Formats: sequence, C-alpha cells, structure tokens
Amino acid sequence: MKINANIFTPLLELFFPRRCASCGAFDEDLCISCAAKLECSSYSCIFCGRENNDGRTCSRCKPHYSLDGFCSVVSYHDPLVQTVIAAFKYRNHRGLADPIASLMRHQGAPGGDMLAALPLAPQRRGERGYNQAELLARALAKMTAIPALDLPPLIKIRATPPQAKAKSREERFLQIKNAFALREGVFPLIAGKRILLIDDVATSGATLNEAARVLKNGGAVSVWGWVFAHG
Repeated sequence: MKINANIFTPLLELFFPRRCASCGAFDEDLCISCAAKLECSSYSCIFCGRENNDGRTCSRCKPHYSLDGFCSVVSYHDPLVQTVIAAFKYRNHRGLADPIASLMRHQGAPGGDMLAALPLAPQRRGERGYNQAELLARALAKMTAIPALDLPPLIKIRATPPQAKAKSREERFLQIKNAFALREGVFPLIAGKRILLIDDVATSGATLNEAARVLKNGGAVSVWGWVFAHG
C-alpha cells in the first residue's frame, strides 16, 4: 500500500516549522514583509544591457545570439535576493519555489508554449539532491496556463566551472560552449514550440544562450529565458 506523504506534513511542520529564508519569521518560506522589499528590475537586452519594453534581444545583438529574449524579476546585486537564492539553491529550502515563482508570475511572463528547466550536471544534482530550476518550472506551471515538461529537454553532457567564478564575459561563453545536448526522444515535444527556459539566476546570459542554441537546432522556433534574478 502506498502511503500518502502529505499525512506527515503537520507533524513535520510541528518539529521543523517553516521560516522565512531572510528574516526567520515563522510559517512562511518568504514572508510578505521581506518580499515587499524586493525591487523589480527593468526590462533590457541581456547581452548589451539596453533597456526596452519587454526584454527582447535587441536588433544589434540578435544576429550574434540564439536567445530571443529574457525576463527577470529582481537584481542579484540586492543582498536580500542573494540570501533568498542561497537558501533555495544550497540549503535545501525547497519551499521557496512557490513564493519565487509567484513573484515571477506577477512580474509578467513572456509568451511561450512550454516551460523547460535548465538542467544541472548529474554530479551537481546528486550533491544537491534537486534541481532548483525544475522546482520553479513545476511551480510556474501550476500558476500559469503554460505546461512544463516533466524532464528538462536538455541534458548537461559535461561539467562546467561555476559561471560566477569566470574572470570575464568571454570566459563564461567559452566555459558553457557545447555543454548541452537534447534529451533522447524530446524532438517531437519541442519542434515548432516557443520555449521558456527557467532558472533562478542569470548573469551574462551565456548559459541561457547556449541552451537556446541547442533547442533551436532541435526544432524550437523561439527560446526566451525567464528567471528570478539577473546580475
């Protein structure tokens, strides 16, 4: 007989109550007070930084990149944002997926046919125990009319150094080049589709752009990035 894990939730919350990842307030993964302190970022081309109305890759950058556009909610330079992401990404605070996804949804979603999480390398996923991008994609699928693929359409075929440690923008793009491949059998699911790539943080756009390149080569007609923070 399969046991419903939800019956244990009240007991778990009794001994391990939810606390705000920022201020420690009880019963919320991210309290209303802390969420209200987050300042929304403006729309811009992720590659050159020119502000625009919707995050579309600008006409100057478009010929050189595969990513069609990009949408984020907050700046990663905000210490509060860094605290929230660190808890979500490295301290097993998985419950943050819902409040983060809610903030992303309220900021406004770019048009798309499906949500797809950026994949982690198998070793990194094994160490962490989960892929935070997958948690966000599932949460967003519940809050929007956009379905999420059960598994990321891409697989990471080689480990790459953390992008944050790259010394230059050029190094970020070189590090991630040819790091992704299409998952077997995914072509019929993405062919002719507008895909929204989901992740928690983007910096230079190198990872999103490389993922977009592989997805477009696999038949996707457009690929946008949709993340929580950018910086």
